[in-house]
Amino acid sequence: MARFADQRIVVTGAAGTIGGAIASAFRDEGARIVALDKMLPRTDDALCLAVDVADRAALTAVADTVLDGGAVDVLINCHGVQVRSDAMGATDEAFQTIFEVNVAGAWRTAQLFGPALRERHGAIVNVTSINGVVAARTGALYGASKAALNHLTKVLALELAPEVRVNAVAPTVVRSAMTEDVFARDGYEESKKAAIPLERIALPEDVAGPVLFLASADAGMITGHVLPIDGGLSLS
Repeated sequence: MARFADQRIVVTGAAGTIGGAIASAFRDEGARIVALDKMLPRTDDALCLAVDVADRAALTAVADTVLDGGAVDVLINCHGVQVRSDAMGATDEAFQTIFEVNVAGAWRTAQLFGPALRERHGAIVNVTSINGVVAARTGALYGASKAALNHLTKVLALELAPEVRVNAVAPTVVRSAMTEDVFARDGYEESKKAAIPLERIALPEDVAGPVLFLASADAGMITGHVLPIDGGLSLS
């Protein structure tokens, strides 16, 4: 039997490469998908709603629409923006933008859907990044925002227990629209593979599988955990 038969799953960032793979994997397991993103194509197999998670009023209105349509069993926060800058050269605008979306966006969705998830004894899974676990010289703001989201995951796990489990996955780089610029650099893919013990680049499906596991009853005794999906990169 499908693990998520007739369950209603909210996926933010659903138009992205990883978010789309996660939504598709849930759909294959019988779930009904509510897809949220800033710009989202309409499909026949999901409720698609365009929203900016940095806009409290707009997100509240969308959450009300979703909840008017029924219960919510799982929330997946997969939205995110990238600003490629070191810490010393970053601007206030870049800092505010990346934290408003990557951290505050997940905090807002947890606030808005948390009560409904409590009623269903549901789950939240946040998609963070291995850059929030291991420091790197590049992408300082992105890494700091994902580290903050890792900590928020643990705090929410405490606040929403025992009814709601809250976990996160922290993937290494996946080829996507957000990362096409780094993959375009000479030698990047080869050097990245060399740094990963499993010697390959992660696929969107490598992220979707663990997300579904953490959202499922199979992970019923797991909460407050940040699961690296990095092929062993963070071991070295």
